Amino acid sequence: MLNDAAVLKAACDDAYDETSEYQLPIRVISEQTETSDDETLSLKTSASDMNSSILQNPADPDATYCKKAGTEYKNIYMRFFINL
Repeated sequence: MLNDAAVLKAACDDAYDETSEYQLPIRVISEQTETSDDETLSLKTSASDMNSSILQNPADPDATYCKKAGTEYKNIYMRFFINL
């Protein structure tokens, strides 16, 4: 999957930079992977690089992850609109 992401990023170049459909997966790639000397992607191994500010899921940009008092939490924020 990481190889497919690298191919997609290279193929699209800057052509889709303005679209959120492209920006969100690229953000995940940049925040959760490292590029080696031979240009291959690998997941970050250091826990300090993975914090609650990174994008967890491009399909759900509001989903978050945090760790508090040794317990891990995954949060989803929902908005409800009611017409009165």
